[in-house]
Amino acid sequence: NTGKMIVFIDEIHRFNKTQQDALLPSVESGLITLIGATTENPYFSVTPSLLSRCQLFELHFLSHDEMHQLLQNGACKLSLSITKPGQDYLISYAQGDARKLLNSLELIHHAYPTHPLIELTQCSDLLLHSGSLLSQDDHYNITSALIKSMRGSDPNASIYWLTRLIEGGEPPEFIVRRLVIFASEDIGNADPQALLLATSLIESVKTIGLPESAIILSHVTLYLACAPKSNACYMAFKSAKKAIRSGPMLSVPDHLKDTHYEGASKQGYGKQYKYPHDYPNGLVDQPYLPTPLHLYHPKEVGDESMIKKRLRYISSVSSQYKPSR
Repeated sequence: NTGKMIVFIDEIHRFNKTQQDALLPSVESGLITLIGATTENPYFSVTPSLLSRCQLFELHFLSHDEMHQLLQNGACKLSLSITKPGQDYLISYAQGDARKLLNSLELIHHAYPTHPLIELTQCSDLLLHSGSLLSQDDHYNITSALIKSMRGSDPNASIYWLTRLIEGGEPPEFIVRRLVIFASEDIGNADPQALLLATSLIESVKTIGLPESAIILSHVTLYLACAPKSNACYMAFKSAKKAIRSGPMLSVPDHLKDTHYEGASKQGYGKQYKYPHDYPNGLVDQPYLPTPLHLYHPKEVGDESMIKKRLRYISSVSSQYKPSR
């Protein structure tokens, strides 16, 4: 009677920006009450101007108990009797999606109208598992869960999230890139073997392909999850980048400058350079920066503890060493 309308738009993320913006005047004036449904993250798929005028509700997957109750109600409505293994299969197949579960029940009802009792085999023959396709939101969230599980050294969670990505159709090349980055960023010199193992995936996945390469992905993921962790290499890079961007920019000391061209010697370049191999243990005390910077701080974990010990030894080398030749 007031002239207002309720407008329901399913899969609103399929509207482009112009189409979504066209709704704004009617929503703003109150002419329509807009209800939009989307399986994507609305913060990515709905324009900020439209989103700011709406109340956001997140719908979660139904629990196992809720799905079981829904199955019981649906089976009763359709006069279906399903064994316990069959019911468990249907609930697993639906993966918390009520519509998928009810559609499955309806399909079984039409396929087996004369069966007094539906067995597991009837369910599995009719409803073949087709993986678990990932939405854009799943892509980011499950990848994040994989990285954080490996960082937290939980192999069980790591292999679960990896398998979710693989079963969801995630390109193995994407997974490989994330594992290689992780090996350097989160393990680094605590276990240098980790990066070698991760980078070997690049050629392995390209040569072998799915489904067999999933075994290799699992192997490396579990290794990375169980390896000692250190982000010292990553933090050293970030510290160096911050030092460069915040300035001042440091000049290369004269004794370290290039001397291969004519005229370099006239500038005095390289004259005071001490060739480390001329000194005991290949070490000599000389500056490599005009101003000392402490950027790399190895941790007392894995192989990095030995690097830390080595750096302490290097810093103790005396400048009194004389050339051995």
